[in-house]
Amino acid sequence: MNARPEDYEIDYLIAPHLGGTEDIRNLWPEPYRARVWNAHVKDDLEERLHEMVCSGQLDLATAQHDIATDWIAAYKKYFRTNKPLPLSSQKMTHHQETVSDEEQKQGCGGGSKHGVTCGGKVWARC
Repeated sequence: MNARPEDYEIDYLIAPHLGGTEDIRNLWPEPYRARVWNAHVKDDLEERLHEMVCSGQLDLATAQHDIATDWIAAYKKYFRTNKPLPLSSQKMTHHQETVSDEEQKQGCGGGSKHGVTCGGKVWARC
């Protein structure tokens, strides 16, 4: 089977709401139409990690490391399953990332300096 551009989306390795930058080094082609481990499943993981960081169940650096290193292993760890659960990915409307102009100029050099906003206030910075 040949890969086609429409089978992928360009997505963040570390999503902005987990402190990821909008830098090209934080983008990668993500399988959109794969049957099991696809972009929709990773979106659910991103939301789970964001909720865990905001509730204090997980520190931001660990969330970033786990999703950037092996997002499928992270999914299995945080959802406690070996296969994706039925998709629930819905865009969160009450959470946003907060990024200062200076942080955008500096970039992250492998780790994020962005703040993660939980309930309207900056929760953590790396």
